[in-house]
Amino acid sequence: MELVEALRKRGIRVETEFDDGFKSIDIFLPDVNIAIEVDGSQHVTNPKQIISDFSREHYSDQKNVHTMHIDNKVVGKIFEEIADALAKIVEEQKPIQQLRGDIENLKK
Repeated sequence: MELVEALRKRGIRVETEFDDGFKSIDIFLPDVNIAIEVDGSQHVTNPKQIISDFSREHYSDQKNVHTMHIDNKVVGKIFEEIADALAKIVEEQKPIQQLRGDIENLKK
């Protein structure tokens, strides 16, 4: 997938088809707990799928995972712009993640 390669090119750690214990996540950025779901139109047109997605989101929220949904018709057209935006988020979150790690180390 072009988005995955664009993210890796920017030095972002990426896991694909990540199993969180409840569902498979298309793209996962573990350093910032961001799940990226590349969705087809059924995610906005099929009532059963919409309800299922609500349940999936609830589970992710409980694990402090933030989910971003991207329409599969869009992702191939603007994957570089999406990767740039996510790279900025990852860069801004690094100090926060480092601080959390430092705090955890102090607890040991």
